[in-house]
Amino acid sequence: MKTINRKIIDKYEIINLHPSLLPSYKGLMTQKRMLINQEKYFGFSIHKVSQLLDDGEVVSQKSKPIKNKSELKLINAQKKLEHKYVFSELYKYLN
Repeated sequence: MKTINRKIIDKYEIINLHPSLLPSYKGLMTQKRMLINQEKYFGFSIHKVSQLLDDGEVVSQKSKPIKNKSELKLINAQKKLEHKYVFSELYKYLN
């Protein structure tokens, strides 16, 4: 969880997997903040990395309804959603 040097960002197209529906919940502790704010959906974003934290162009997003109020269960549901779709979404983006 580190920022990437500007020289690298300027030279390469870098993508990132973020555990929220950007532009909401940039940074850390996304699931906890979603529960505190009583969000109805969780999801992930694949986005291009820019100089600003979690602020690049969104390439893909997937979401599901939040069905419980447990942070641990929400984190696990997040990981399942990512594992189900990340490969196919990256494949679509690259092709």
